[in-house]
Amino acid sequence: TLSERRDARRLSTADRVRDCAAIVNADASEPWVVWCDLNAEGDALTAAINGAVQIAGADPAEVKEQRLSDFAAGKFRVLVSKPSIAGFGLNFQHCARMVFVGLSDSYEAYYQAIRRCYRFGQKQEVQVHIFASEQEGSIVANLKRKEADANAMAQALISEVIESVRDELMGQGRESNEYTQRKAMNLP
Repeated sequence: TLSERRDARRLSTADRVRDCAAIVNADASEPWVVWCDLNAEGDALTAAINGAVQIAGADPAEVKEQRLSDFAAGKFRVLVSKPSIAGFGLNFQHCARMVFVGLSDSYEAYYQAIRRCYRFGQKQEVQVHIFASEQEGSIVANLKRKEADANAMAQALISEVIESVRDELMGQGRESNEYTQRKAMNLP
């Protein structure tokens, strides 16, 4: 159940935060986005990661805007937030490292969060790490299934478009309209 998942996540918070902080702190030359799902995770991650700045739901809108702008401008190295707060519509192509410390079943939130760094102008391969406990295996499996479904749907759509364009281009002869001048043109 959802409450059992949350309980399992709470029990593994310290281990996931420790392991995440170890890789983010070891890669001090690169900017990182650290995605969390619970407030306790965000607080613990911010305390454990050197120079991390958190954007939380309780922050005033002005603070959220300033911190998002500052991260995008490279004024600090590590952003900690939830996908529901900073996972949609932002451009973090200066960053190619991210980690999820806790997941939800929302494939859209997961996909969109990854796409914050995987933007036009990204010059590096985007690396995505996921820290989940064994008890969260069903969530990870669910996201993988949804990702496979989304990829299959995208491939089917591409095939349909290719077939439609091919039919449109190859299936018709050239169409033209003959023009017959009916009125003399007067040039100044």
